[in-house]
Amino acid sequence: MGAWRRLAIACGLVVAPAVACVLDIPDVTSGDASADAKAADAASDAVVPPACATLDASCVPTIPEGWKPVVVVAAGKSCDTDFSTALYVSTPQLVANACACSACSTTGTHSCDAGVTFTTNTASCISSGSISPNQCTAAGVNGYLQYDNYGAVGNVTCTPGAPSNANATATPITACYPTSCSSDYCGASGLKCIEQVGVAGCPSGFTQQTIAGDSASAQCAACGCTVKSAVCSGSLACWNGDPFCGGAPGATIATGNVCTNVGGTCGVTTYIKFTPALPPAPSCVQTQDASVAVLAGERTICCVP
Repeated sequence: MGAWRRLAIACGLVVAPAVACVLDIPDVTSGDASADAKAADAASDAVVPPACATLDASCVPTIPEGWKPVVVVAAGKSCDTDFSTALYVSTPQLVANACACSACSTTGTHSCDAGVTFTTNTASCISSGSISPNQCTAAGVNGYLQYDNYGAVGNVTCTPGAPSNANATATPITACYPTSCSSDYCGASGLKCIEQVGVAGCPSGFTQQTIAGDSASAQCAACGCTVKSAVCSGSLACWNGDPFCGGAPGATIATGNVCTNVGGTCGVTTYIKFTPALPPAPSCVQTQDASVAVLAGERTICCVP
């Protein structure tokens, strides 16, 4: 078509999809951004004379080839006579709780049957050893005793949830396209702009850019999960001189990682036994990368101030 000053128009002077830029128009959000673009189809069906003479675009810088004239009016305003209307959206944002993942789930069980570390001797419990759960084992306690909490073992796996609520809001944009050679582009109400399908930089003199689109939606990131680590605990009891760990123990330690004085009941010739608590129930932690709001049918609108 070539660059225009007095703008020659052919049949293609109608609606093209989406735009992107920040225009000085009211910022009104819509809960259903897709509804804001429904008039675009009607605009794209507008009839343009098979051959146009010239359109006066002398009020704006030279319009490069590949760009078409358009007037942008404030949301809720109507286009002037001899202009077709298309509704777009821009500046998409995720709605609250968009793309939230449903709960993850686990299969399998934890086990606390691994060996437990115990320490003895002096108030610092500096001498260490390892015993199997539920086994009566000889140990020289020498006054102090401690067992350490330990990580559960087992074959636990998790299944992630799924994202939902893939919705976004956006700012509505009303675009007005001249439909005849006599359309008063320079005299029309609204910002004088040009448009090109896709995302592009603005030509010289057109300083206000907006990227618009037919609709906005959420592009949800996939949900993931990890199995939450589990800690085993239990009780460590000692018997003085009883190799069967029978009867009432001389002392019982029910809290892990605490050096306890058992010198009055468990001496050097001591037997100990660790009884694990029930394994903790498996649980999972949901993970998800960032989701984003996107436009469909992007187009660039560039306007003069």
